[in-house]
Amino acid sequence: MATIREIAKAAGVSGATVSRVLSGDKTLSVSPETRERIMATAQSMNYKIQPPKPEDTVGTVAITDWYTKEVGMTDLYFRAIRWGVELALKSRGYQVSRHYFNEELPESSKIIGVIAIGRFSEEDLQELSELDKPLVIINQDTLKHGISCVTADYTNSVKEILTYFLAHGHTHIGLLAGSSTKDRGLEDPRTVAFKNFMARHKNSADSTVLAGDFSIESGYKQMKDAISKLGDELPTAFFVESDTMAIGAIKALQENNIAIPERVGIIGFGDLDVSHYITPSLSTIRLATRQMGATSVMLLQGIIDGTISKPVKLITSNELILRDSFK
Repeated sequence: MATIREIAKAAGVSGATVSRVLSGDKTLSVSPETRERIMATAQSMNYKIQPPKPEDTVGTVAITDWYTKEVGMTDLYFRAIRWGVELALKSRGYQVSRHYFNEELPESSKIIGVIAIGRFSEEDLQELSELDKPLVIINQDTLKHGISCVTADYTNSVKEILTYFLAHGHTHIGLLAGSSTKDRGLEDPRTVAFKNFMARHKNSADSTVLAGDFSIESGYKQMKDAISKLGDELPTAFFVESDTMAIGAIKALQENNIAIPERVGIIGFGDLDVSHYITPSLSTIRLATRQMGATSVMLLQGIIDGTISKPVKLITSNELILRDSFK
């Protein structure tokens, strides 16, 4: 595990500054950019967030994830959100209880609130609601179910990507869509946004949709199969619903000597740290993952203390980052 000193050296700040940022000190006068750089560095170095002392804790909040423990170890997107949640909870004096939804739910009598990360079916949401504790969902719009939530602006991000593709003359656009066996028929909002946009622009562009899960292996397999089946009809630009899938897709294209971005352009989703270091570097949508985590804690706090009495949906903005895989 990284130390405060190691994080400080990597981030180019003092150890005292790192310590105060990671402890959630609101009185510290540093720029948002410096604060973000410190948190990103700490996360990339696998810093273990220290829990509050037992005498200082204000209660226990359960974090439950929709995916399995195995996926949780490898999915960098959800791990970044969870890291943001844990950091914000511990800086506010909460103990954290970690759970995986497919294995167990937290014991209601031992917690004062729940933050659930992922996409949940109506039955899942009912189970979470029956815990009868303040509840916030991250990564899914659950307002219609009467549950507060924090989500990213998926629709406008997809619209921005596809508009950019069209503006650069791409008339055959591909989608590498992700799903999970736990989705139970739930369609990813990025997939919905893609299909709706392409339906509105059917006279100016064609689309090809390939489906798999969110893993590197799936991105590799879906692109490899597309290359084999489509040949010269392979789309000239692909939107990929996760950076992990995009990494696999790029490998498949490179193995088949297909030039990126000259023949096929790729834009991913998530802006994982590794996106900077692959070749070509990955164009992607930058999500405020740590902010999503911190905002969910702020929302939960309001529900717990009674300042928020009605369900609330908070949407975080995203940013298109252009690198070498699409220019």
